[in-house]
Amino acid sequence: MRIVIAGNGFAGVTALETIRSQDSQVEVALVSRETRGFYSPASIFAYMEGRVDEAHLIMRDADFYTRMAVQTHFGAAVQRLDTEARTLLLDDGTALTYDRLLIATGAVTAGWSIPGSRARGVFKLDWLEDAQSLLSHPLRRVVLAGAGRIGVELAAVLAERGAAVTMIEIQSTVLPGVFDPDMAALIQQRLVEHGIEVRLNEGLVEILGDPVVGVRTERGEIACDAVVLAMGRRPNVDFVNPGQVGLGSGGGILVDEHLRAADGVYAAGDCAETWDLFGQRAINAVIPTALDTGRIAALNLLGQPTPYPGSINANALIVFGRAYFSLGSLHGERVHARRDGVAEAYVVRDGRLVGAQFAGETRFAAQAQAAIRRSITLQERFSFDALRKRMICPVTVANINR
Repeated sequence: MRIVIAGNGFAGVTALETIRSQDSQVEVALVSRETRGFYSPASIFAYMEGRVDEAHLIMRDADFYTRMAVQTHFGAAVQRLDTEARTLLLDDGTALTYDRLLIATGAVTAGWSIPGSRARGVFKLDWLEDAQSLLSHPLRRVVLAGAGRIGVELAAVLAERGAAVTMIEIQSTVLPGVFDPDMAALIQQRLVEHGIEVRLNEGLVEILGDPVVGVRTERGEIACDAVVLAMGRRPNVDFVNPGQVGLGSGGGILVDEHLRAADGVYAAGDCAETWDLFGQRAINAVIPTALDTGRIAALNLLGQPTPYPGSINANALIVFGRAYFSLGSLHGERVHARRDGVAEAYVVRDGRLVGAQFAGETRFAAQAQAAIRRSITLQERFSFDALRKRMICPVTVANINR
């Protein structure tokens, strides 16, 4: 049997390691558009801050792929998938046949339809090479289009490098869909305290000049010499024929309980449309989900039927040295608590803990995650103390702010 893995991120590498832990003989090929070994996209911010160099950014070097006995196709992107012929066509002209295929090609920046988005001075942050291109540009006045997870962390990095940063977001809060409005307001306050201008309810209309001299928004013009598109991400599946592989409402590959998308084809990570613990279909583009789906997809590729139980949406970020963490759903009855600069929020639906958020201290995050997975219910009136009592379990998380 010949297995092909398209993608060299968390899902693809986890799948490769899982396959080799189970079967040392099966033939495996791996495709990656990048020429370097696996690294964590989350570490790009540390690289941009100068806390880690490129050599130490790489988490799996050439020796790893040799030990895994995998045929690598680095520097080649998937151009077309033909499920009937069981063939992947790469942009370097290579045609790879497969018996089983794992699509783990991740997600890429959206927003390239904005007029002027191809001008010099417009950047994204999909790959390490994007970070390098951005750092090589004079960063004096930067407009960040989008206040999601990447936009917020990048704003902090650029401000610390001395850039004057203006962040525009079409929604009414920063990190929409990740934190509730109260928690998002704390993060926005942190950004503003460190000199970042945050403009909400304001969409990007056009990028002006080539090279860039400014942007036009729904409210007017902003002068700048660089624009970073961070308005969201879309699954990197342009090579998929929707007539052969189904795509969901979010543009991700639809999979069944065994992460199967079509005969012999599986999907994992940020390009797969799976579901959360509550049965809601979604693309949960976080590292834990990539790890879980990569492992489970690998077992199914090998003919070991393993159902995927669903994910918990989990987002962690650090903004100017302060940690923020969001788990699970934002929809339900909320209770908030603040003390000494630390904030916690819990979400309950139908008597069940379904979400939690933390600002300034994250030591209860593991307890909350375990409680959501255990599907705990409250035996008394919904309150902060009741949640705490039901949540306690022998798990601790180091406070990274200490």
